[in-house]
Amino acid sequence: MDGYSSFFLLDKDNKPKVALHIENEMRWAMKKYRKMHQDKPLPHITSYAFRHTFCTNMANAGLNIKNLQYVIEHSDAGVTLNVYIYVSYDCGGANGENR
Repeated sequence: MDGYSSFFLLDKDNKPKVALHIENEMRWAMKKYRKMHQDKPLPHITSYAFRHTFCTNMANAGLNIKNLQYVIEHSDAGVTLNVYIYVSYDCGGANGENR
């Protein structure tokens, strides 16, 4: 997609995973982590947060907004722009000024 690759999660049949697969894997990973690291709790991490973190990283890497719209499955690019407009915005300049 627009020169980017290797960002779809695939199942055992090499087909893109659906949301339910990812939600189940996130639950499994959180449960395993809690069992192994009872002294270092994590906040609840959802597949929704996982998906938006991924898309934030893709936006910061320069993925075209229209392609990002398809990845995040927004109805139109305007919705995507409203969500990711400030992704790489840096509020802290050397003297605290905005840049």
